[in-house]
Amino acid sequence: MTSSLTSDLIQRIRDRNTAYPELKKAHHFVFDCPLDRSYQVPSEYVWLSVHPSEGDDDWNLCPHNTEETRDYNFQLEHGPSVGSQGRLKKLRWFLGDELFQRTTLTMQFFWSVNNTNAAFKERFGYPFNRHPHQDFCNQMNLELINRIRPKAVFAESRPLLDRYELEFGLIPVATYYDTDGYHSLEERRFEDGTPFYCFDNLSARRGHKKARSLVHTLVHGIG
Repeated sequence: MTSSLTSDLIQRIRDRNTAYPELKKAHHFVFDCPLDRSYQVPSEYVWLSVHPSEGDDDWNLCPHNTEETRDYNFQLEHGPSVGSQGRLKKLRWFLGDELFQRTTLTMQFFWSVNNTNAAFKERFGYPFNRHPHQDFCNQMNLELINRIRPKAVFAESRPLLDRYELEFGLIPVATYYDTDGYHSLEERRFEDGTPFYCFDNLSARRGHKKARSLVHTLVHGIG
């Protein structure tokens, strides 16, 4: 494993696995994981998703609890899973090569699970909206953002925007609509002015072309 600007934060997540044994039921956790490992520069953007997904191919590749981080990524050692390849393809399409190469991935809930409904409660023993790790995850993500000082944060799952606003102290800026009135993108700011762009999860069926276009226009505007 390598050492990085966030190694101490990554170790704190590993330690939490020990303190809360149910978390080891997850195949892996994700935190500060550069989307493009071949591009060896500090990340300038953060992509925030809800939680890592997992499948049988993850367990087949690596049959124990592990991680996807800047310091160690099981996908690099054991080969990318089919699910990971498909996911990265969507992210590269949305961001484009330049932003993709400069973006690191983190999660609102770091540990992998199939969904935030029945599978979440069955695995961890508590529901997603009342799990005991939210403050911890918030603190880790805020510290990640403070250390990287990104040019922008891209956040999936627009239905969770109220939670993001509360947890990160976001300031409303604008709401962007598609031509038929569909909410394509929500623009917010951190207190220091860092932009926060929120849109529907890339697994959703609509809205992404407009959101993608808006993100590139807005990011270009901030340099």
